[in-house]
Amino acid sequence: MVRMSRQLWLVIFLWMWTTAGFCHLLAQESSSQPAEITLAEDLKLIELEPGLWRHVSTFVLVSRPTPANGLLLMTEKEALLIDTPWTEDQTERLLDWIEKDRGLSVAGVIVTHFHSDCMGGIEAVHRRGVPTYGLSLTAELAREDGSQPPKVLFAQSMELSLGGDHLELFYPGPGHSHDNIVVWLEDRKVLFGGCLIKNAATKHIGYLGDAEVDRWAASVEKVRARYPTAALIVPGHGQPGGWDLVDNTLALIAQQ
Repeated sequence: MVRMSRQLWLVIFLWMWTTAGFCHLLAQESSSQPAEITLAEDLKLIELEPGLWRHVSTFVLVSRPTPANGLLLMTEKEALLIDTPWTEDQTERLLDWIEKDRGLSVAGVIVTHFHSDCMGGIEAVHRRGVPTYGLSLTAELAREDGSQPPKVLFAQSMELSLGGDHLELFYPGPGHSHDNIVVWLEDRKVLFGGCLIKNAATKHIGYLGDAEVDRWAASVEKVRARYPTAALIVPGHGQPGGWDLVDNTLALIAQQ
């Protein structure tokens, strides 16, 4: 009877030890997953690191839902957006979440080129009196396209800061569009490549209606040379990653 009792306690002990270890492993796996916030069926936020989120908005193009990336940088008091979501409604919802749910003021919005996946919500931004930043060429192309242009303009590069984060807006030359810029978050070693950079998984170069394919590769190489320490690259569409995104972009360009 005593022997059986000891065996039983041994079984119970081993079961508890294994269960505790398994639960600890699950907790570790759960904590390693990035935080995700769904603001609407077509709009969500995914945390990249503390204070930096990827906003993903979805719009139906030719019967196909197409997600697009932007970034949201936040401090204790302010926020900065890189690209708006596709639509004004999505942008209003995101701005409301920043201002009402997080209690932050929006210090500015950067647009990386004139297509609607980057500045489709710019009118919603302007209605709130938020400064918008973009390339002079982007403003010109937006006017020609019947859209409101960004208001604070630059020709080649521009520096901004938010809290302890320093950003560089840089125009490397044409590629996906005549006016595509990238945004470098220096302190975080994060590069927002926008639509100049394709994600690593895609096998398609995408929309070429405003592209300059013959100059695209040179523009990408300028980005590589200027920001060699980038640890995370965020494309205009699809998953972030490393320099494999740049390699895939160059391979896709070479196929054209």
